[in-house]
Amino acid sequence: MTSIYGNATVTFAFTDNARFGSAVGNGLGSRVRADLDSRGWVLQEQLLSQRILYTTKHGIFWECLDNSSSESCPFGIPNVTDGFRASDERRVKQLMLKSHLSSREREMFLCMWRRNVVEEYSQRLLTRENDKLVAAAGITAKFASQLNDVCVAGIWKLDAARSLYWHTARPSVPRRPRKVVFPTWSWYSVEGTVLHAPHTPFETGLQRSKTNPVLRNDMHMHEDLAVLSISCQQDARNPHVYNGQVVLKGLTLRAYLYSRDSTRLFFPRRQTADEIIKRDLLNGTPNPARHDGGQQLEYEYVFEFPYLDTGTLPASSNAYTPALCMIMGYNNNDGFPVALVLVKDSNSDHYVRVGVVAIDTRMIVLSPLLEEHYSALSDAMGEIRTLTIV
Repeated sequence: MTSIYGNATVTFAFTDNARFGSAVGNGLGSRVRADLDSRGWVLQEQLLSQRILYTTKHGIFWECLDNSSSESCPFGIPNVTDGFRASDERRVKQLMLKSHLSSREREMFLCMWRRNVVEEYSQRLLTRENDKLVAAAGITAKFASQLNDVCVAGIWKLDAARSLYWHTARPSVPRRPRKVVFPTWSWYSVEGTVLHAPHTPFETGLQRSKTNPVLRNDMHMHEDLAVLSISCQQDARNPHVYNGQVVLKGLTLRAYLYSRDSTRLFFPRRQTADEIIKRDLLNGTPNPARHDGGQQLEYEYVFEFPYLDTGTLPASSNAYTPALCMIMGYNNNDGFPVALVLVKDSNSDHYVRVGVVAIDTRMIVLSPLLEEHYSALSDAMGEIRTLTIV
């Protein structure tokens, strides 16, 4: 796939069942998304091709490494109107063809992987779930060559700390694929659109705003976070199962998912508050501090809204599920930490990822260094742990 489309002189693409002679130009600027753009396999054909001639029901469009044009704008489309998609794809292709990437270009290339590949590919459709890995293999191979890195189930080894932080576009909506199994830390393990940008504690159940068109890292990694190892292999007995694990070391917080309302995650504010949370959740009477109500010293625990990867949590005999939240980094927009939400695997001593959460730590003390300053508010709650996620 990489050599065929990468070495093609020009690729002809027909969208919306359009054929030569049937398209009529209507003065549109950029090409609008069409049925062809919803297909998973097509993304690598689009990104690997250096020149594409699109025949659409709105006219003929041309895209290459230098420009985009159409019947109504034969000398170049002056204003991109498709959400920066055409110009972004052009930058991806230009970096794919460079003989050497500078450190700044490498950072940009990884940002492009997260936005132009992962976010775009995950919203597209595949007829066969089993094609999920192979339908992006051509793009992955090209990125691997340029980055001189190994991609492990969608996560780059040298960028694993940042790449492991992703979330679904809407909380609790996605489900796991039924015919193929990936490790829970891989974005391949869920269906539906995946986003890489960190969110804030005040995004409560609504779809995150569109990605900023400026390519940049929008997350500062936590100083205690370390990816000790990452691996994934296809099961020898079942080719539709991929077994893998990530070993992470970092600062963690204890928390509890409420079985009756998995849209909220409860955090103790003091070392003695766990039993109070469990009692209230068992009784069905959670009484946390308001999410955005300031310090509220009289309350024992707080809650945040997690973005869960799936609506199905591991079975629990109680009204709550204990969780650990590993702090991955800080949102550069407002400084709040973001974390992976992890629960114990029912079949081992390892953990499975069930989502991510942004935490308002004005209510919770993470570091013992701050305990004296905040002693009236809370005990220090953070603990450095090494966890294996499967």
